[in-house]
Amino acid sequence: MSEMTGDSTKYKTKLELFLGPHRREFMQELETLEKLQRKVKTMRLDFVNCHGEPSPGNILSSNDGEIHLLDWDEPIFAPKEKDLLFFKDNVEPVMKGYSLFSKDSTIDRDVMEFYGHMWNLGEIAYYGSKILFENHSDAQNQIWLDNLRGGWDFTF
Repeated sequence: MSEMTGDSTKYKTKLELFLGPHRREFMQELETLEKLQRKVKTMRLDFVNCHGEPSPGNILSSNDGEIHLLDWDEPIFAPKEKDLLFFKDNVEPVMKGYSLFSKDSTIDRDVMEFYGHMWNLGEIAYYGSKILFENHSDAQNQIWLDNLRGGWDFTF
């Protein structure tokens, strides 16, 4: 846990200065999520065990070619697209490996986009609430602000 000695007012102001100009984008993000949610809600989806956050830092490749997922602190039972969204820019090689374990190698882009928009808004809520409602050191608040600045991608 970080030291609780920072000037939270300074970082609340920095957060407001960052988020303010993006208000329209965030509202569009929310509208897109709501539209996709209505669509995805009606689909018959297969649920699988998902890692929840299989970013490159959570993947380890052994010398014998085996892939290991680390840091299982957010597992979820969800459609495979929940995890695949993390590889959206490089999904073909990932699906080649995935097809070794599953017969279903089709990807529903709407489902992947839904989880992507969920992730974006979750990042905004998580890091924003850390800065707004908790009192941490300036160093920790800066890390959270930097993560927020780089943690969302509106293209799917």
